[in-house]
Amino acid sequence: MRNQFTILIIDDEQSLLESVSAFMEDSGFQTLTASDGDSGLALFQEKRPDIVLLDLRMPGRQGLEIMRIMRETISDVPIIVVSGTGVIQDVVEAMRQGASDFFIKPVLDLSLLEHSVSRALEHAALKKEHGRYQQRLEEDISTRTRQLMEANAKLQEEIRRRDTAEKAMAASLQEKEILLREVHHRVKNNLQIISSLLSLQAENTSEPMARDAFLESRQRVASMALVHEKLYQANDFAQVDMGQFARELIGQHTCTSDRCGIVSVTADDESFPLSINQAIPCGLMLNELTSNIMHHAFPGRRSGTMRVYMSRQDRRVELVVEDDGVGLPESFSLQSPETLGFRLIHALTYQLRGDVSFESKPGKGMRCSIRFPMSTSAGEDSADLNISAFLPLEAEPN
Repeated sequence: MRNQFTILIIDDEQSLLESVSAFMEDSGFQTLTASDGDSGLALFQEKRPDIVLLDLRMPGRQGLEIMRIMRETISDVPIIVVSGTGVIQDVVEAMRQGASDFFIKPVLDLSLLEHSVSRALEHAALKKEHGRYQQRLEEDISTRTRQLMEANAKLQEEIRRRDTAEKAMAASLQEKEILLREVHHRVKNNLQIISSLLSLQAENTSEPMARDAFLESRQRVASMALVHEKLYQANDFAQVDMGQFARELIGQHTCTSDRCGIVSVTADDESFPLSINQAIPCGLMLNELTSNIMHHAFPGRRSGTMRVYMSRQDRRVELVVEDDGVGLPESFSLQSPETLGFRLIHALTYQLRGDVSFESKPGKGMRCSIRFPMSTSAGEDSADLNISAFLPLEAEPN
């Protein structure tokens, strides 16, 4: 492998020049020789040797100046000084300029010089490898830094895009909330207008049965208007607090009937949210049961108690309405209801995929239990009323 390396020997002593050149060639190196500084610099710039053996004291250009020029040309070439001068200042200056080693003539053991050459070449090779590694490392760092900057720029752009989208979505959602709130408000107002028209019609009707029918219809419309009023007032447009709804609905009945102050009403104070699609039919059924109790459970100014409560178990809702009045007629059958109100209860329970049961004893009151699965979203169950719910129902087969 040594024949790959070229040694440039610059010395004005011909005998030393020849002996060192011969020894190095015998050791496997290729050699170039020059007897003065100028010819040595010319060979150095032309051949670009791997290492230089340099004498400091020569005719013409001196060794230290030659070292400086070589360092400016090829900064990492190793230079070993072989000089007859032993002045300490020359040694220090040569080492300061980067000399790999310093030998004082005469060199009695050329193997030491050969060893120094080999060591200097190894050091130069390691230095070059370190330089290449450092260059690759810097290139890798530069590449990774550029990639990180590009990724960071993309991330910043994605954050900006998402932030813009979120702001647009928030603005759109706010607009929809305002629109939905206005819709519930207008629906409530329209239902209240219908309720008022039914009241006017009832006042201008002399037929008692027709007047009662108008008033019952008015109360049904009012119960639906109350649902939309609660939605208009709430922050969540998909759910209605049935606890608060029940208390206000029952309050409307007691204040508009002749039972105010006679019938004691108890309703749960707890909040009980239901989706709007279940709140409307549930509210209509509560309206029918409350109206029936107020009109029929306590005849002849009889006092009594009505209780309403709701519970939830295993994702099933139970609405219970009970009183301590006269109870249902013995001829009552939910499968063949005689009144529109009970037909509505039957149809709306079916719509909620639930079941309804009545318990009654003469003079001991009535208990109605309506059970249905709780929906998980506003669109899971339809709140549209089927017109068949208003028609007489035949008994369903078991």
